[in-house]
Amino acid sequence: MTVNFTSSRALGISWNSGFSGFLPFISCTVQAELTKDHSSQVIYLEDVSVPPLIHVIRGLTPFSQYRIRLACRTGIGISPWTGWVSAETREGGEAGAAAHSRMEPGLEGLCLDWGGNELNVVYLLHTAVTFNCGSLGRTHVSQSEGQGE
Repeated sequence: MTVNFTSSRALGISWNSGFSGFLPFISCTVQAELTKDHSSQVIYLEDVSVPPLIHVIRGLTPFSQYRIRLACRTGIGISPWTGWVSAETREGGEAGAAAHSRMEPGLEGLCLDWGGNELNVVYLLHTAVTFNCGSLGRTHVSQSEGQGE
């Protein structure tokens, strides 16, 4: 088993069908533990249908250590648990877009607005970016012929 995807709130795993692959897996059980201060707590235990031999563990805490293992069922029984694989979620805040976000093309370029006020507006012009920083004024960074305020 390997961890092949990490985000602030999820870890993606994949695994192989075993040495011979003679008996196909029917299902696999994924177990994850949150590890902290030399202790661990099971926070995830789910049976998954296979194939595919991949799974994403969601709902995790950002910037945290986990260990993951799995056991799979074939037509003749359940395999032993794999060894533990350690992984860490990335640092991060809230997942997803802000509640009041929008993206619209306009005369000034592509407008990205979150939070519904002028403090949170970004205009993208070609590769030029204009940030409206409210009382700090506007800061413009340009790497092309794009125009901004």
